[in-house]
Amino acid sequence: RVRFVRKLLVASIAAECRYRHRPACITSVVRGRAGAVTSNPLQERAEGGCCVGVPPDTSPFGSQTVTGPGWPNVDEEALGAAAASYEALAAKLTGSVVPRQQGQLTTLSNNWEGGGAIAAAGEATTIIGGHEANGAQAAAIAAKLRSMEAAVAATKTLVNTAAEETQAECEAIQAMPFTNTAELVQSRIKLGLSQNAATVTAMPFVPHRYHRGAPA
Repeated sequence: RVRFVRKLLVASIAAECRYRHRPACITSVVRGRAGAVTSNPLQERAEGGCCVGVPPDTSPFGSQTVTGPGWPNVDEEALGAAAASYEALAAKLTGSVVPRQQGQLTTLSNNWEGGGAIAAAGEATTIIGGHEANGAQAAAIAAKLRSMEAAVAATKTLVNTAAEETQAECEAIQAMPFTNTAELVQSRIKLGLSQNAATVTAMPFVPHRYHRGAPA
């Protein structure tokens, strides 16, 4: 009977929430290591040069400072979508699965006595505890992803601001009666790119292998 109750609880939980199907590729990003999966949407977007969310500056001079190492080529919208998935998972586990299983445990305890009942209740309590732990972990991962999402968006805004400043200063240089205008413009662009590269490198949370121009 203990085995029967165990199978019943496991089957009910599995039908209630397929938490084993969580996106392993996103988990590998949170852990800051290359995952063993063959397909990683975040990495594919980074390597493919896809820019979603905050777009880079497009001005003639400023745009040259938000390319390569000067631009965080990470899709903050993908991070947000992943966070939403983990938030939904946490809500499902803590708000539905655990209460339902606790109710089943109470019913079991009220209708079954003896040593077998104690053993079955202990098994059920362990399973429920596992779901509570998974819910807490999902919530923690979601919070981490939200922090990463905000960091990426903030960094893109910062480097775009620097690009606008570069564009304005290069235009001012061109308007001056210098004989080495082109050289001065290129020097200012290089300075802007260097500044943006430093900003991207200092970006918290997101592994540097997902920065455009960084080694994989």
